[in-house]
Amino acid sequence: KFPKDETFSQLKSAIDAGDATAAAPLAQAFQHLCAELAFSKLYLACHPIIEALQDGDLPAAQDFEELEAGYQDIADFLIPHARALAKCDTGAYHFVCGAPTYRAASFISLPG
Repeated sequence: KFPKDETFSQLKSAIDAGDATAAAPLAQAFQHLCAELAFSKLYLACHPIIEALQDGDLPAAQDFEELEAGYQDIADFLIPHARALAKCDTGAYHFVCGAPTYRAASFISLPG
């Protein structure tokens, strides 16, 4: 679901075009996707971006660069492991089924 979803690329395009109005719902949709997949670092990185867009402003470059770097880290990990993850019958990314579990810690902040 995550690597195939085009919300992030659409968000980046809207921000690159300077269109805060189009970017705002895309940022919220991307944050929702991150919440569904328990990508808490990305979820939290969306907050300042959404806040700026809701005020009609473009996000600070540093905030978007942080989000983009986090997105790329996850995409770089998931794409080569997509076949193993697709075999998981739970419908969620549990980072099992042959994918190294230690990498999940860099993407997902777990309580405790």
